[in-house]
Amino acid sequence: MGEDVEERKEKIKNGGDTAAPYYIQGMGGSGTFSDGKLNLSPEIGGNLLEFTSQSDAERLIDYIDRLFTKYGVKKEAEISPAARELIVKSIRNGIKYIPIKQKHIGSDFLPDVIIAMREELKNNGVEILVKTRAKDIVIGGNKIKGIKIEKNGKESEMPANYVIIAPGRAGSRWLLDLANKYSIPYVYGPLDIGVRIETSNEIMQEVTSINWDPKFHIRTKKV
Repeated sequence: MGEDVEERKEKIKNGGDTAAPYYIQGMGGSGTFSDGKLNLSPEIGGNLLEFTSQSDAERLIDYIDRLFTKYGVKKEAEISPAARELIVKSIRNGIKYIPIKQKHIGSDFLPDVIIAMREELKNNGVEILVKTRAKDIVIGGNKIKGIKIEKNGKESEMPANYVIIAPGRAGSRWLLDLANKYSIPYVYGPLDIGVRIETSNEIMQEVTSINWDPKFHIRTKKV
């Protein structure tokens, strides 16, 4: 459950210590007020190739890239031609480098992008419910038939032929509880552990000039 973009913006601006929930809940989710870095790769932020082919994954990612461009983000993302040389260097050193299409939208502009997306959805007849809590799913005949919602303190059911459950970061615990309640199978994704190593710009400039947020897979050896 959350507010619309404009309301979230005001709550964050004036909320002080009470602003925290509005950063991650509401229209656009936690990404709305992030710095807007997009890593357009099927191997970043999970592995899309577990669910579809490489060609289909690339087609979907290109479609998403074009959507952001349509809503005002500067040109479609590209992989630097210099990435090929970095791939070879990495292989020679036992490292996997993932070349990525990257975009940096910026936190000042990203809310406007979300608003533009919202307005087009509305213009195409999509009804968007804000300040509405998804309470549960409705199941009948071993199929999801809709969802139970709560708005203004009143609960009701919304029938649906299809239900996409995508609660984002703020609703991750709710989704886990829902899966356990209805014995819906799930798997845990890999856990990323970050290690911060600070170096001078001269050392990393060759890499960051190709990808400002590079991704390397390094398999360490047992000691």
